[in-house]
Parts: sequence; C-alpha cells; structure tokens
Amino acid sequence: MTLADLRDGDRVFIDANIFTYHFGGRSLECKAFLERCGRRNLLAYTSTAVLAEVLHRCMVAEAIAKGLVTARTAVR
Repeated sequence: MTLADLRDGDRVFIDANIFTYHFGGRSLECKAFLERCGRRNLLAYTSTAVLAEVLHRCMVAEAIAKGLVTARTAVR
C-alpha cells in the first residue's frame, strides 16, 4: 500500500518521516499526501513527540546546510 492508495475519509497517523521527506523536498508522494490532509480529504493526526523530532531534524539539516556543523558531528 502506498500513500496514494489511501481513500478519502481514511484516518491516518503521520509519523516523522512523512514530514521530513516533505520539508526536505525529497518526496512528491509525501507532498501530495500532506496536501490531501490539508484539504481534509484524509483525517490526519500526529503527536507533539513527532513534531519535536521533525523540528530537530529540520534544525540539524539547516545547520549542516549553513556549514555550522558537519553531518558527522551533527548527531553529537
């Protein structure tokens, strides 16, 4: 099953990878999925723990992109 296979009205829990792939511009499928959620075609849920993880990943990616840390040292 893929994200596109979900039917309108389905309830889904969104984990961190969906957001991470979307915000990183790495998945058109995740983008389309989140757009469906935004239009309320799907009843989507997530948690504050997931959002905190996504925020952390985005901040680390930004720090790497700006040269503030290396990918190798970012996880420390």
